[in-house]
Amino acid sequence: MPLVNELAGQVLEDAEVRDPTKIALQAVIQEFESDTDERSAHIEDYLSELVDLRSIATRRQTRGNSGASVGIGSKGYNASSLADIIEDISHAIVRSVDVNLTEDKLDVHRLFVRTIHQPIRDGRSERAKPVSYIVLNYDTLIETSLAYKRIKYADGLDGGTIAWWDLEVFRQPSLKARVYKIHGSIDWRESVDDPLRFPRRTLTSTTSEPNNNGRVMIWPAETKYRETRQDPFAQLAEQAWFSLRQASNAPSLLLTCGYSFGDAHINEEITRCLREIPDLTLIVLIGACCPARVPELAKWQDDPVLGPRILIYSQHGFYHTPESFVSNAPLDWWKFENLASLIEEA
Repeated sequence: MPLVNELAGQVLEDAEVRDPTKIALQAVIQEFESDTDERSAHIEDYLSELVDLRSIATRRQTRGNSGASVGIGSKGYNASSLADIIEDISHAIVRSVDVNLTEDKLDVHRLFVRTIHQPIRDGRSERAKPVSYIVLNYDTLIETSLAYKRIKYADGLDGGTIAWWDLEVFRQPSLKARVYKIHGSIDWRESVDDPLRFPRRTLTSTTSEPNNNGRVMIWPAETKYRETRQDPFAQLAEQAWFSLRQASNAPSLLLTCGYSFGDAHINEEITRCLREIPDLTLIVLIGACCPARVPELAKWQDDPVLGPRILIYSQHGFYHTPESFVSNAPLDWWKFENLASLIEEA
């Protein structure tokens, strides 16, 4: 399964991607490479840029502006061509991420969900409350692993092969897990017969219900949060953070794995939860060399209230205000297989 920072390269190498799409994407990548931001840009940044440019072209077209195109590199693009490029990239991402998830390919994720849902103490058969998974990836590894382990979960859609959008599924009393895919999923398609364009699950990631030509429901982070509160991504995000606040009457834990803190909206929500939930502990497993290289983590560490409740396991050490332990050898805490093994051993 490719990492998010590998997806752009795979899109450019995809033989099914049209040449105009590759030209536009390569131009956007070059613009980001000239940026001074230390954080490495990836496919969501590029998609966000393209969606923003499409919005500008659409506004110009609506106003009847004769120059209703926007420039990317040396070429101009109208709203329609940008929409085609965005959809072309989305389908390429699906092809890269969509693998046949047989049991042998899910060993790490099955180990992870098994250890997460095993009894915390002897004599208890199960956890008292559902586990919330806030998933930023587009793949279906978590929910497929939960299904293999027969752990009842909800992800916002209800029904069989062609499921429909229904947030009431999160309120089912017998749930053991809630999966919030706030960046969408490769097996979601926009429902064209729904005026609000809510997603439906598809037969496979590349097919959909009969006569449904809706787009793949994966969406760049920086853009989706600007949509109306009726937007499915905004609704999922609201549900996700609400589930964390529900645990405010008891000690709770938020663990992030591989998240680089490049999404301002998610950072804002984590900050709010830390301030509103006094017994919330944040554990960060990150590939950065040290927290000082991640502005949001550095800010939280310096906060006298938040700092003591944040434990950071980085590529070169462990940091828990005011202490730090530095390692000369790389520590791959953030890799999912290592996290699963650590939890199992613990």
